[in-house]
Amino acid sequence: MNEQENDYDVFKTVFKQYKRKEPPPDLSNVVDFEKPQKFHEWGVVKCDYGYLSCKDGCLTGATSSNTNSSSNCSGPNIVTQEMEKSNINCKTLGLKPIVVWKLFTLKSLPGLIFISNPFTSEGQQMWIKNCLLKYPTKPNITNLRERPDSENSEIMDDHPIINTGTEKFDIQKARKLRWTTLGYHHNWDTKVYSRDMCSPFPESLKNLSVFFARILGFSSFQPEAAIINYYHKDSTLGGHTDHSEFDLSAPLFSFSFGQTALFLIGGNSKAVFPLPVFIRSGDVVVMSGASRLAYHGVPKIILTEERSSWESAVSNNPDWKQFNDYLKNCRINMNVRQVWLSDSQVCNR
Repeated sequence: MNEQENDYDVFKTVFKQYKRKEPPPDLSNVVDFEKPQKFHEWGVVKCDYGYLSCKDGCLTGATSSNTNSSSNCSGPNIVTQEMEKSNINCKTLGLKPIVVWKLFTLKSLPGLIFISNPFTSEGQQMWIKNCLLKYPTKPNITNLRERPDSENSEIMDDHPIINTGTEKFDIQKARKLRWTTLGYHHNWDTKVYSRDMCSPFPESLKNLSVFFARILGFSSFQPEAAIINYYHKDSTLGGHTDHSEFDLSAPLFSFSFGQTALFLIGGNSKAVFPLPVFIRSGDVVVMSGASRLAYHGVPKIILTEERSSWESAVSNNPDWKQFNDYLKNCRINMNVRQVWLSDSQVCNR
C-alpha cells in the first residue's frame, strides 16, 4: 500500500482503536442487537416474521440477481414444510423454532442479515463438537496438517469420532488449532480455489447452510467450501474482503460459537468508515448484495462474564466440561460459501 492509499485507510485506524488493550476502547457505540432502545440511533431494522422480510423492504435486493420481497419469497412456513420432508428441520439442526428467530438488518449495509442466536444450547454444543472433533480430521486441511495427504495429525486421530463415547480431546493441542478448510480448500498463498484441492463437504454443515439459505430466499445457493476459524482471547482477523469465489453474487454464511467477537464491517474500500458490531455465541451473519464484498475483520475477542448461551445444558452432559473449558478463552467461527457458478459441476469426490 502506498502512502497516499494509507492516508485513506480508515478501516485500519478504527481496527487499531478497538484492538488496543490500554487504555481499553470505548464500546458504547458498538452495535448490540440486544439493546433495542438504541436501534434507531444505529439504523437497525428488526425484520418481520411473516416472510422473513423487513416491513420497509430492507431485504429487497439482497442478492445481485434476486430479490427477497414478500411477493416472491416462499416464506418460512412453506420452506419449513419442504425441508421437513427430507427430515432436515430445526430440531435435528439444533435450532429454535423459526417463529422465535430474531432477524435484523442495518440501513447502512444493504444485504447484511443478522440472526440473533437461533440455536438451542444443545445445538450449540453439537456444532462446537463438530468443529473440534469431526471437521479437523482427514481429509480436511488444518494449519496443523496443511495437505490432505499429510501424515501429521496433531489434534486427534485421522478418523472422525461419531457417537463412540471415546472422544479424544486434548485442550492443549486444541489451542494450537487456528483454521480448518472443508470442501474446496482455500489456498492461503495464491488466494485461488482449485478443483484439484477438494474433499467431500460435510453433510451436516451442508444441511445447516442450505436450510438457512432456503429460509432467507437464496434458493440457488450451494455450499461448496467452508473455513472454520479458531480464535483465542488475543486473536484478531485483519480487514479483508472475500473475493476468491467465482460466484460473488452468492451470499456468505457465518456461524459463531464461544466468546464474543467485536466485528468490523465497512464498504467496498478501506476508505469507508466501518461499523462495529457485537457477535455472540450462536449468532448468524449473512453477507449478501452490497455487503458481500465489504471489508470486514475482527480486532478483538471479548470474554463474557455472564452465563454463556451454550451452558444451560451442561448439567445434563457431564462430558461437556472439556469443551466448556476450551470455550472460556476461545471463539469458533464457521463461514460457508459457494465457490463456483451455480451451473458448474460440484465436487463429489
